[in-house]
Amino acid sequence: MAAHPPTFPISKKIIFAGKMGVGKSSLCNMLVQGDLYHSNICEVSDSAASVTPMNKVVDGRGWTAIDTPGLGDVHDSTPRTSAEIIANTKVLTRILNEGERGLHFIAYVVQRGRVQTEEQAQLFASFKTMFQGAEDNFVLIVTHCPSEKWAVTNRQVILDTFGTYPVVACNFPFDADDLTSG
Repeated sequence: MAAHPPTFPISKKIIFAGKMGVGKSSLCNMLVQGDLYHSNICEVSDSAASVTPMNKVVDGRGWTAIDTPGLGDVHDSTPRTSAEIIANTKVLTRILNEGERGLHFIAYVVQRGRVQTEEQAQLFASFKTMFQGAEDNFVLIVTHCPSEKWAVTNRQVILDTFGTYPVVACNFPFDADDLTSG
């Protein structure tokens, strides 16, 4: 008798927000695919150009993940204002909160080394405005983080910049070369 692959009912919904290039699309791919190196559902790039011009909703492995354009991002040489991004995200949030499609997690993604900047504080303020009233679902994801120890060592900086939301530190995304080195 042939074994059937496991099925994953859609049980959790998460939206990823943050600055361009911090790993939002990679996190979406990892969550719904389980890897980063096959045909990615959400396009990723290591270039300085945006690859996520609009919200993208993807399902897989028991998750619905929403990949968003970078806060403060530009696309096709047209500046996207924070107001445009906030309006786009509020519409998506309203749709997802209808019925049983509410958001379980609202993740603000930041790259280690870019935590304590004035721009980051302004972007996080915009993020909080977008999801006002859903703060209980906030989580901070710090990418390119070698260990949880970094988050513990930098706890006060994180608290000062983002507040007391749960923090997940992950050494991810990384380059394919990292798999073969050391």
